[in-house]
Amino acid sequence: MSATTDAAVLTFGEQGDVRIGAITLDAIARPEFRVDTPWGSANVRLAVSGRHMAWNAAAALAVAGVVTGSIDAAATALATAGVSGKRMQIDRAPSGAIVVNDAYNANPDSMRAALDALAAISAVRRVAVLGAMGELDDADSGHARVATDAAERGIELMAVGTDRYGVEPVAASATDFDPAVLGPLDAGVAVLVKASNSVGLWAVAERLLR
Repeated sequence: MSATTDAAVLTFGEQGDVRIGAITLDAIARPEFRVDTPWGSANVRLAVSGRHMAWNAAAALAVAGVVTGSIDAAATALATAGVSGKRMQIDRAPSGAIVVNDAYNANPDSMRAALDALAAISAVRRVAVLGAMGELDDADSGHARVATDAAERGIELMAVGTDRYGVEPVAASATDFDPAVLGPLDAGVAVLVKASNSVGLWAVAERLLR
């Protein structure tokens, strides 16, 4: 696309002008990495979970570099920067389980990123409670792809309000969801809750945290 604009072009990612080095994840999948830019280098540790957040951080650093001519303040700020609610929001339930509320929106790519984050969290058992994804050109194949992604990562899948994941739904809607279907939610369990915004699946995450 750079060939179609007269504007200056700056690239970011594992290759490009703003380059992410090797990414390591902590026990709740928060990334740490080195970044090299035209304005210098920095070691960055994020306060949010998910390997994919490193690319978002690189984009922010690229903007900071262009606007201010430095990445130092931005790299420091990223250590405490959060995201809007219901986007990779991680809390611990009273029972000890980790609950990942990523129910603000969903599509097959963001589902895969969230499943990767769940797989990276230190846990003995990992469960994805998933609702429908809306506005897909091919809804059946999109949901089937997510089911395959979960299986490949050794993640249990529980569906709410849809059978498109290839499993019988455990509840007809978020309001009907009974946390008991998950079994014991002790400190060795991590649960991802994700669906398109219209499903309202964040109610499940809130119930688990109560």
